[in-house]
Formats: sequence, structure tokens, C-alpha cells
Amino acid sequence: MNSKIIEKQYAIALRKKAYTYSEILREIPVAKSTLSLWLREVSLAKQQKQRITLKRVEAQKRGARRQREIRVQKTKRILAEASRELGHVSARDLWMIGIALYWAEGSKEKEYDGRVVGTRAEFCNTDPKMIQVYLRWLQ
Repeated sequence: MNSKIIEKQYAIALRKKAYTYSEILREIPVAKSTLSLWLREVSLAKQQKQRITLKRVEAQKRGARRQREIRVQKTKRILAEASRELGHVSARDLWMIGIALYWAEGSKEKEYDGRVVGTRAEFCNTDPKMIQVYLRWLQ
């Protein structure tokens, strides 16, 4: 019997046991498109579909965790490199940063009906580190 026919029959048998495509591909080295053609007509029971769905959800969670780990590591690397490049922040640097933050996030005096309003120091940002820098600038 032709080896492809044997592989196809084996793939169908595995699918009927609720194997996922990935699991079948580990057993039978064929293209995923070929596998899809072979298994197009195979229907699964509700329990089998649930198993496959559960495996898919688990894989998505693993992938999301891994992506988060990669993002956290990348962020740490970037922050460490930026800290090395920046070095010490001088009083002048802090002054310039504070001015930029105030300009972007602080309140400005505005004139309404001939009177000046907004003379308080206000800062509209929820990032704790930005708030710390702004407060340090105000001192």
C-alpha cells in the first residue's frame, strides 16, 4: 500500500481520537495543508471538540505568558541601557524636564471674560514616575 495512503489513514485515526493538528504533525511529517485536506471530512464529538478547544486555550495562555516575559525582559534592558546613557540628571536637566512636563501636562493660565484663571500648579498625568519627577521639579 502507498505510504501516503497509510499516513492519511493514520492521520484520520489520530484525529478521531481528538488529536490536534500539531499533535498529528508530530507523528506524521506532512504539510499542514495536506493534513487539512485529509481531515476535512472527519467530524468530532462534542467531548473531542472540547479537548481540542482546551488545548488551544492552554497554548494561547502559554504564548501570552511567553510574550509578556519577553516584553518585560526587553523593557528592563531598555531601561538599564537608558539609565547608563543618561547618567546623572543635573539640576538644569531636571529644570528642562519639568518645563516640558508642565507644558505638556500642567495647567496654564487662561483668560476668560477678562480675568485670569488657572493660577494653581496642576499636573494631569497618572504615571507615578512622571508625578515624582514633576513634584521634584516643583521643589
